[in-house]
Amino acid sequence: MATIQQLQALKQNMNKQIDKLIESLPKPADAAGNDSEPETEDKLTPLQKLEKRLEAANEKLSALTSKKVTAKTNAEKDAETKAKLEASIAEIQSKITVLQEKSAAKPAAKKAAKPVEKVEVKPKIDKNIPRITPAMTTQLKAEFESASNAWDDKYKKEFVDEMNAMDADDYASKGLESRMTAFAESKSPAAGGGGIESLTVAELRAQNKNLTEVSAGVYQHKTTGKRVTGPPEVSEEDLDDAAFEDVDYVVGAKSKRVYLASSEEFVGYWGVGKFYAADL
Repeated sequence: MATIQQLQALKQNMNKQIDKLIESLPKPADAAGNDSEPETEDKLTPLQKLEKRLEAANEKLSALTSKKVTAKTNAEKDAETKAKLEASIAEIQSKITVLQEKSAAKPAAKKAAKPVEKVEVKPKIDKNIPRITPAMTTQLKAEFESASNAWDDKYKKEFVDEMNAMDADDYASKGLESRMTAFAESKSPAAGGGGIESLTVAELRAQNKNLTEVSAGVYQHKTTGKRVTGPPEVSEEDLDDAAFEDVDYVVGAKSKRVYLASSEEFVGYWGVGKFYAADL
């Protein structure tokens, strides 16, 4: 009569034989008849890899612009990261254009069996925004909320179409956040400035604690919901150098309009909103 040890050894031997049999079986195939291994980036074409990188960079830039910055060090780091992302996006777009031009320049292959009618191959249009990502949609909705405009999903396609209709250099002249802000404000019933009251800087300062900045130089009253702004640009006014929170600016002597010293981009009014403490 077999002992318990002999039965256990017999069982272990049978399990090993079953494992070997399973390993010898062919791997299952997917519905298309391919081995069920995930597709890797190595299987993508160079153009598809660049488009994938461009989409990821745009999504990172959108997430960065929608981030709430509270610390000075974070603001400086985010500004540096944003500049690097925008430079990377411009470089990727340039590489995509080169690949597309090379692809369009290749002659169409001729069939040896019989002559065929030549078909004109149109080059693929380079897109500033290949598609709108979930992160970009969230940021665009936030811009509509800041502009007190009702959101509609149709605006996603309208925004992408409007951005892709722009020349690549024109599109790259401003950041994605600025583009979204301008687009959201353009959908206001009072678009064009008719619904925004122009005040003096002194008047804006007097009600500063009740104002929320919705875009550069445009503020909304927390109680009334009314949107206000400061003086318009004055031609040939003197510009004074100024610094605030380790950033260099130039300020209009009359209008008190504030511009980044590095890019001359308008960012608000000296003594109002984020520059309130700078003039105390």
